[in-house]
Amino acid sequence: MFTIRMGVPEMQEFWDDLLHRKKQGALGADEEELFSSKETTIRIT
Repeated sequence: MFTIRMGVPEMQEFWDDLLHRKKQGALGADEEELFSSKETTIRIT
């Protein structure tokens, strides 16, 4: 299995924020679409 790391620290912070707000159900429609597309690509479990 591989570990893929985001290129810049800001990307990790951005993704962590998206993940946190997704778990709380606080994403906007555009953010939900972005999360869904990236989640499918990265296969977050």
